[in-house]
Amino acid sequence: MSTSVRVHGPPFETLRALTSAGDTGTLSIASRAGAAEVRIAGGVIEDAVFLRAEGEKALYRVLALDEASGAVCSFVEGGATGLRRIRGSTETMLADAGRVVSELRALRAAFGDVAGPPARPLVAFEPEPSTTPLTGPGALLSSAARALLPLLRTPVLLDDLLDLASGPDVETLSALLELREARRLRVLPSPSTRVPLGSAEQIARIVALLDRGRRSRFAAQRPRLVLAGMAHRLAVVVHSTLCIEGATPPPQGSPAVPTAHPVARLALDPDLEVEIVSCPLVPAYAPLWQMAMAGAVAVVRLDDAASSLLDPICEAAGVRVLDASMLVGPYDETNVVEVAMLVRAALEA
Repeated sequence: MSTSVRVHGPPFETLRALTSAGDTGTLSIASRAGAAEVRIAGGVIEDAVFLRAEGEKALYRVLALDEASGAVCSFVEGGATGLRRIRGSTETMLADAGRVVSELRALRAAFGDVAGPPARPLVAFEPEPSTTPLTGPGALLSSAARALLPLLRTPVLLDDLLDLASGPDVETLSALLELREARRLRVLPSPSTRVPLGSAEQIARIVALLDRGRRSRFAAQRPRLVLAGMAHRLAVVVHSTLCIEGATPPPQGSPAVPTAHPVARLALDPDLEVEIVSCPLVPAYAPLWQMAMAGAVAVVRLDDAASSLLDPICEAAGVRVLDASMLVGPYDETNVVEVAMLVRAALEA
């Protein structure tokens, strides 16, 4: 018959006692950071789960829980241990726990401005193809740092990135630090940031312009503004657009392939919303761009990607193409105020 013992305190001491005694069973941990389980067979740690993390990654997150985490441990003896995802020596892992946890905390502290609160997303900086490659100590990235780049093509929070990365948290944070030192990492505003589109007078003027156009051209649907450019640039601009007051994400998510799709609805007044559409300029999907242009008030071109394909499609649809650089000059895609200025200028134009 199985028995359960509840212990308040850091899981490290509990695990050390259980493994030293050669126990078999499941240790469940409830903490402010989330729930976890560690499975033990004959004093050997065989598996761990902590939220979305599994195996050794989860185990070291459990071992990092301190008194402040409010951890409560419950151990149920016996039972099948199930899947074994931890192959390392239990004795070695527990002996190394202090060093690994200290390193993990130091690395997380280096990203204190990102982890929050409020948490701020990260995205990889992609140099333009025409620019000179970055030089200096960060020019040549390690394999671990290069492996993170695909996960950073769209904005991602630090904790989500740690869950998505296949390696241990220490390895992922070290690679992320390398990317930052190589100037390949950008920190975006918190999703909770809210910046007005413009003054009350400016918004009233835009509403009047769109209302007039809605009566003459697109009475049956909400006005649409298309943002077109390279996918990595669009991801940053879309994130900043969603930080504008009145902007909400659409009910459906993003498609699995880089095709044009709605990314936000921007409420200008109780009776008027503007639909913001992202159009990644990936030439393979150019035949589908025309569907995004139908009924659009304008297309804002963020860069020169696939201009030879975009221009004739917009011309055939009767939609005006506005170059972002001509509307507002140089702007910072991570600056919500400047992106709001770009959206406002496009709607006014």
